[in-house]
Parts: sequence; C-alpha cells; structure tokens
Amino acid sequence: MFKPEQIKFVKPKKLSEYDLLVGFWDFSYTQQGDTKAFVLIGCDSNYFTVLDIFNRNCDISKALIYHFTNGYKWFKQNSNLIVYYDANVAQQAIYTPVLMQAAMKYRSMVIPLPTHNGTDKFIKISTILGNVLSNGKLVFSETMLNNPDWDEATHQLFSFEKGSKIHDDFPDALSECVRQAQLLYSINENDSEDYITKPVFGKRKRGGY
Repeated sequence: MFKPEQIKFVKPKKLSEYDLLVGFWDFSYTQQGDTKAFVLIGCDSNYFTVLDIFNRNCDISKALIYHFTNGYKWFKQNSNLIVYYDANVAQQAIYTPVLMQAAMKYRSMVIPLPTHNGTDKFIKISTILGNVLSNGKLVFSETMLNNPDWDEATHQLFSFEKGSKIHDDFPDALSECVRQAQLLYSINENDSEDYITKPVFGKRKRGGY
C-alpha cells in the first residue's frame, strides 16, 4: 500500500520555528506484544514534518524515559507542544496514574493526553496516510535516516496491508499524529495563506471589569 518512493525527506527547521508540535504515543500492554510507537510532527504553513519517532518492543518504563527526557527538550525549544496517547477506558485506567507518577519523577509538564479513535484501523490508516503521502503534505526530517528505530518503523509502514501479521503500531501512531495535527492545524490544498488556519494561543479576556 505504502511505498518507499512516497517518503520525502527534508532538512528540518529549528523546533522553535514550527508553529505547532504534535506528538502521539501508541502504548502496548505487554513487552512481548506490540511495539510501543511514538511520532512527533512539526506543523507549518506548507508541511507536516515528522521530526522524531520511537518504535520498540520494550517495557513502559523505557518509553516513559524517552518521552519525559526528550519532552523537556522539545518544550524548552517550543512551548506550542501537545502530546496525546491512545487510550480506551481500560488504557486510561492503567496509564493515567503511571504517567502522572512519571511526570512528577522527571518534573515534566509534557504529560500525554488521552484520546481514542474508534474508527476501523485499516480504514483510518489507509485513508489518512494515503492522503497526506500522495499529496506531499507529510514529509520526513532527513535525521530520520540516522534514527535507530527508522528501519523497524518503515518495515511496519511498507508492510501495512489488510490482514497483515506485521505489527502496525508505527503506521497507527503516525496516522493518529497526523489526524490530531489536522484537527489543530489545518493546511488547505491550494496553499493559499488566506485559507490557512493557524493555532491561536492568547490570553483570555476577562469580562465584567
């Protein structure tokens, strides 16, 4: 479904130069099961740029160390950062206290927020990624070529097919990260600035005074 020729590499900007940073975690329940996957996307008026990934078969502690140690660096460079994680009711019950404890341990404000998309996984991934890869809106930082998880991530991405036995945690995390970025930062197909909706971060006006 997805081919290597659809992957376009670009030289990344400084994190501070992106209008918005969006991250998404796909946690798994067991160390022996699915891989834990993460994607960080930088949004600007032209592209959604994949800036960092994590895709490993490991326990939750290693994923949290990666998140909170790097989350501090990302937030320090660009405070317009928001991170989500896939969370049905069961996952929220398990991971909420774990995430809060880890945040206190690492003294981090970058706590992933729960969200869940009940859409059929194959339809979701094929539709979202098929669209942004075919129209060139999703690009990848050239630093991904040196990322230790890149080979596993692309193996999952290029092996993604209906009924495939290959893990699909990275394509799932990537599609969800793109979906959240689209909700927060809309890029119009005609690339006209008149149609670009950027996130607005400002102080709330208080009334009655």
